[in-house]
Amino acid sequence: MPRSSNFLVVAAFDLGTTYSGYAYSYKYDPTKIITNRNWYPGDAASKLLTLKTPTSVLLDTNGQFHSFGFEAEDHFAILAEQNENDGWRLFRRFKMTLHNNQLMSRQATVKDIGGVDYPAIDLFAMAIQYLHKHLLDALKLKLTGLLETDIQYVITVPAIWDISAKQFMREGAIKAGIEGDRLELAFESEVAAIWCTHELSSDAIKSRMQSPGSKYIVIDLGGGTADISVHQILPNGFVKALYKATGGAWGGTFVDQNFMEFLEQLLGKGVMEQFRTEQLGDFFEMIRDFETKKRSNSIFKRMVCPFRIPPSLSEMVSATNKHVYYAT
Repeated sequence: MPRSSNFLVVAAFDLGTTYSGYAYSYKYDPTKIITNRNWYPGDAASKLLTLKTPTSVLLDTNGQFHSFGFEAEDHFAILAEQNENDGWRLFRRFKMTLHNNQLMSRQATVKDIGGVDYPAIDLFAMAIQYLHKHLLDALKLKLTGLLETDIQYVITVPAIWDISAKQFMREGAIKAGIEGDRLELAFESEVAAIWCTHELSSDAIKSRMQSPGSKYIVIDLGGGTADISVHQILPNGFVKALYKATGGAWGGTFVDQNFMEFLEQLLGKGVMEQFRTEQLGDFFEMIRDFETKKRSNSIFKRMVCPFRIPPSLSEMVSATNKHVYYAT
């Protein structure tokens, strides 16, 4: 593989279970990390604590890529509420396919929100291709004369993934148009630890974490998986994994799942199904609001976490002779 010193830009893609995004830095200032700040989720842009966009892909009635992220979810919601979504296909949170399948292959499939299968390799390629194009468009505005071959690419993956899942992600990136000799896979826990040593720690902790022989544990709680790994700093400054990473499918999406089950018990399963079917836009908005609450530090500082039920859901609940009252 070419040495990274030959590149002008290093760009990293994070294709997450729930959200995805990218960041990059220039060769002349490698520790200055630049992220995209232009993901706009409908009316909730000011409320979300994220620099990412949902890992959602929308295909049109011809099976062609239409949009990704907030745009995909919002467009499909509008179509659904107008009963014009027949033939459109929305895929959400499909990354866990790579964790749940013991032996990933090119024949692996993922299901859209209607339960219909689609080739997984094509879907992952579409997602990476979108992020790739978004990155290139952003770089062209900042660097005149930059060639695509001037960029080294990194895709982060969970440390607990097996070899077949990692190879599948690499093949998806190549199918998306990224040359294999300019692509590296990096463990999410390792890059998170490196970032912590540079940005989060006090000088005393930073010095200790960067000293050769130092050992530390990284707990990476993602949307789909939770990874636990033990690292050691080598004399050359590199990081070594002392033990095989452990963990499982215990990510934040399972908190979401339990929250939805709670709402079904509280408001009625039929009501929630009607809400998802008839008011998909409000449903997505509610999930995004819950995501914000879930990530907020304030949830750990008090016993009560205010959460507002959308008016459209309140009306559906009222039709069943139940009522939603708002605290003041």
